[in-house]
Amino acid sequence: MSQQSTHEEKQLVKLIEDMPIPDETKGNWIERIETDGLNEELVDEIHAVLTSDSAQVKESTHLIQTNANFTRIVRQWRLTQQTQSYKKRS
Repeated sequence: MSQQSTHEEKQLVKLIEDMPIPDETKGNWIERIETDGLNEELVDEIHAVLTSDSAQVKESTHLIQTNANFTRIVRQWRLTQQTQSYKKRS
């Protein structure tokens, strides 16, 4: 089910496109974001890849910046989700 992407999801898609990881993984993540939206399971999966010491991720300076941007986007997304949940309850 396709849904309208939030600002944070659009930012995350751009960040994923610039990540130093295989294109197949990028495509899978982007497709999941576009069809189902961002969720905690996907956030955990992306975070695991960013923090792993695998050979896939080679550029350490770029990785540090990517990880910082990812963390910022996820925090903003979580805040937005909590705000929407609060508004629905009120």
